[in-house]
Amino acid sequence: MHFRFAVTTSLCLFSLLATARGDDAATAPLQFNPFVKKQAEALRKGDTAPESKDQWEHRRAALKAKLAAAWGGFPEQPCPLEPRLLGEFSREGYRVEKLIFQTRPGVWMTANTYVPDKPGRLPAILNVHGHWSGAKQDPVVQSRCIAAAKLGYFVLCVDAFGAGERGLGKKLGEYHGEMVAATLFPIGLPLSGLQVHENMRAVDYLLTRSEVDPQRIGITGASGGGNQTMYAGAFDERFRCVVPTCSVGNYQSYLSSACCMCEVVPGALKFTEEGDVLGLAAHRGVMVTSATRDAFQFSVGEAKKSFARLEVIAGLYKDASVKHTIIESEHNYNRPMREAMLGWMNKHLKGEGDGSPITEPEIKTEEPEMLRCFPGDSRPDDYVTIPRFAAAEARQLLARRTVPKTSAEWSTARQHGLTSLEDVLGGMPSDTTAAEV
Repeated sequence: MHFRFAVTTSLCLFSLLATARGDDAATAPLQFNPFVKKQAEALRKGDTAPESKDQWEHRRAALKAKLAAAWGGFPEQPCPLEPRLLGEFSREGYRVEKLIFQTRPGVWMTANTYVPDKPGRLPAILNVHGHWSGAKQDPVVQSRCIAAAKLGYFVLCVDAFGAGERGLGKKLGEYHGEMVAATLFPIGLPLSGLQVHENMRAVDYLLTRSEVDPQRIGITGASGGGNQTMYAGAFDERFRCVVPTCSVGNYQSYLSSACCMCEVVPGALKFTEEGDVLGLAAHRGVMVTSATRDAFQFSVGEAKKSFARLEVIAGLYKDASVKHTIIESEHNYNRPMREAMLGWMNKHLKGEGDGSPITEPEIKTEEPEMLRCFPGDSRPDDYVTIPRFAAAEARQLLARRTVPKTSAEWSTARQHGLTSLEDVLGGMPSDTTAAEV
């Protein structure tokens, strides 16, 4: 199972070295940065918007295949979910459940449901958090769950692999976007792809609930959660409404800033840009929300570049609906952003309104500990964390390797190893002379 490191990862490392070594050494990354940007421009210089729906449908099938390959593929057969309810409590108009379910054998996702006190099949929203320290327990994340539940949505809010209750340690507050995710690179399963698969399993869980209407499911998140929203929304057709917040820019804008490991799609610039990824969900109600005072890679200007492609693709479909909402704000998922999201969800999942913002109901968040599936230090000691998962996968990969018994077998294995190594490293230039920058 092979993959390529994203160029953004290399840039992050070079930037860190420049900061640590002082002014003289800082000039080196300035030579590397233009080189990387020049390579990226060359990779995407031939990009054109699709001219017909048939042309786009052919391109979107190829794009989904390449994304899946970059993520190391998904399991052929999903494992049993085996959901376990670990506790619940009631509030005015809704109740909150604490539960876990299995995404891969032995890998358990911690989650909360917010279940309205309403009869019948309800529209549902999968809420995925970004890099807020409390993950699904964080007040910023809770707020949009509570608001949606009070408006009659069944809400599922999950902890990403490595965050919240799924970190290395048992306390909340671990940042899953840093180097712990690098343990996944040698096994060819980057965290961005694992998150897509886990969020697809979250939809599988939603479909087991009698309260949920399977034809009315949306997804939203901000920052790293916005990236999860974009990728899962692009890949899983069961999402009928997709709202990434404070996350959309374009891949080339990432070359000017550091990025989180959980947002890296290895080699993405070799086959696409972010606008086409958004376009995979163009026919299913996409709203991109940007903040005016966000970081460069998520800025309004950079988001507009990707949204322009999304608009072109949406125009190929009858009744497609896309929108770019711009909020005067810093990086966040605040009340104006929530009200915009809820209005858009109402249009696409309830058939109510024109997608304009609606007034948010009164919200009172819980103490984070109240929402935990494993309060305090009660999480099992053998709980599967990212490094444990990576180690287990590595052992399986190594077990399938055979030791050459003859010189002929070694020659074949050696050539295969060299070819594979070149593939992992992204290929080697045919011209070994120094490149001009």
